[in-house]
Amino acid sequence: MIIDSFTHINPPLYLKRLKEIGRELGNFSITNVSGNYLEMCNVHRHFCDTLERIKDMEKFGIDVQVITVQPTLDPNIFDISYDMKRKLSAILNDELSKIQESSNGKIIAIGTVAISNAGQIDEEEMKRVINDLGLKGFLALSHIKCTPVDEFKQFWDKANSLQAPIFLHPIDPCAGMIRPSEGEFNALHIFSWPYESALVIYRLASKGILEKYPDVKLVTHHLGGVIPFLWGRIFESLDQSSLSTPNQVPSPERVQEGLQKIYYDTAIGGNVASIKCALEVLGPKRLVFSTDYPWGPKSGRHRLETYPKIIHELIISDESKRYIFSENIRRILNI
Repeated sequence: MIIDSFTHINPPLYLKRLKEIGRELGNFSITNVSGNYLEMCNVHRHFCDTLERIKDMEKFGIDVQVITVQPTLDPNIFDISYDMKRKLSAILNDELSKIQESSNGKIIAIGTVAISNAGQIDEEEMKRVINDLGLKGFLALSHIKCTPVDEFKQFWDKANSLQAPIFLHPIDPCAGMIRPSEGEFNALHIFSWPYESALVIYRLASKGILEKYPDVKLVTHHLGGVIPFLWGRIFESLDQSSLSTPNQVPSPERVQEGLQKIYYDTAIGGNVASIKCALEVLGPKRLVFSTDYPWGPKSGRHRLETYPKIIHELIISDESKRYIFSENIRRILNI
């Protein structure tokens, strides 16, 4: 079995309602982004159409996909009131639930929850998402208006009480902190997003978040940014004997334990060496297969065709491949 553990969808009804709300609010940013994604749906139907998505899955041998909304459409990314975030989150979660229900087990949906800029969480919606709608976890952006997601204690408290997995996705750094050069040559997407992922993962590990909340399972996108590659640098830098100001860093043991509690998906641009690095550092029980569909060459279809082959061709045991392809994510989602 192959479960594609971290993919995205642009729910069409949510997009249409989002565009309407953008017009009502006079918010041109919302109107433009929703309009752009609606146009994308007209050109590439599988970005929005569940049946077209399932056709692609069946063509390339993907048994199940785990979906989140495209992060740039998540209500928390917009400059709107908390109440409007709550309204949009409910609309989005309702549609994701219907997509999941209509897929005959092919699609597992991950919900979202409104988070105010001050950290207020819609706990009732979190309960509804898991207990009533049957969604399997929550999408978390790397920050909400510059506040990193590790700062939202109420979010982690509630996720832990619901035993809900968290799917972490990077977004652009704070607008005022982006250097002009980062806006050129697609550098934000290529370099800043991996840094965003690595930064928040490191913060989570340093603060012992996953030790404090043992019933939360965290899945991070894009192989955790640069975490596996920088493994040696992380722990050498935390060595007290190498510091000019000792005791001002987290303990290496806490950081290592935290990083090893996280699950890292394999959507890393189809690079075998990167996956081998992660395997050596983290082992097969911490990796989950992912394509990041429908993004990538040929509107994501190239990834569906080639990414499974990368795992199949690794010189590892069949048991290790099963962990990566399905067993780890089944344990995370309790399916």
